[in-house]
Amino acid sequence: MRYLSTRGHPERRRFCEILLEGLAPDGGLY
Repeated sequence: MRYLSTRGHPERRRFCEILLEGLAPDGGLY
């Protein structure tokens, strides 16, 4: 499953990536 930011950033990330990052690059949530 791929996740995307609540602020509409087009890049989708895998769970293992967002787990380590926390917030999306645009400051939104996943």
